[in-house]
Amino acid sequence: MDITYSNDGNITSKTDVGEVFNYGEGSDGPHALTSIEKVVSACRSF
Repeated sequence: MDITYSNDGNITSKTDVGEVFNYGEGSDGPHALTSIEKVVSACRSF
């Protein structure tokens, strides 16, 4: 699993979740995760 971060510490991508993480959309704060684009489709069982 690879994780990349922006300069302000927000996750910008995580290979097992999605490729584009969006923060602060609308009136939400700058560190509030508001959407994930290009979601990784995976089926997990525990």
